[in-house]
Amino acid sequence: MATLTPMLWVPDMHEAMVWYQSLGFDVVSTDEEVQAPGEIGWCMLALQGAHMMLRPGGSHDADGHGHITLSFDVEDVQALFASLPSMVEVVYPPRVQPYGRTDFEVRDRYGYRLLFGQKT
Repeated sequence: MATLTPMLWVPDMHEAMVWYQSLGFDVVSTDEEVQAPGEIGWCMLALQGAHMMLRPGGSHDADGHGHITLSFDVEDVQALFASLPSMVEVVYPPRVQPYGRTDFEVRDRYGYRLLFGQKT
């Protein structure tokens, strides 16, 4: 079964994690073990069975609004990548990540990033 996880790009990971925890979100996992000391490259949060991720960076507009990546957990990432139409803008092709997943990323025609992955 495929699932969808929104990924929010934030300017300060630690501040964002504290803020979401104050709303009742639990920190499910992070990649702190593969980052430089004190840095976090991503964070998975959960609230009542719903999940979302935080990532550092991303650009924000003049009003401070951020960008979002939608992260899809799929059954066969390689087959999905092979079936992409040629008009799709590939941000990066399938690659094995240090956190135990294989994923690839595309950008839709409006600039939103879509990440497709599966456990390796």
